[in-house]
Amino acid sequence: MLLSFSIKEFPELFTVTDYKYVLKNVKQHFLDECKIQRVDVLYAKTFYNPETNEGIVDYNFIDFEGRAYLPQMDLPLSNDYITIIFE
Repeated sequence: MLLSFSIKEFPELFTVTDYKYVLKNVKQHFLDECKIQRVDVLYAKTFYNPETNEGIVDYNFIDFEGRAYLPQMDLPLSNDYITIIFE
């Protein structure tokens, strides 16, 4: 299954480290929210295209047929916060 997300502020991520930081934290947020909702995750992979400000979480659940619900998240980045919105 796929879950899309975007960054509200459309930041300019200058380094590979910034991209990895965003992807790592989106994945962790996904896993944490699924744990809170008591849904076991088989796998989760995150991807982001900065040119279009579109990202996806590719995931699959164990013994659950529904879709994932994720609230938006605030993520500290450099000297500011970015808001990641899940659709």
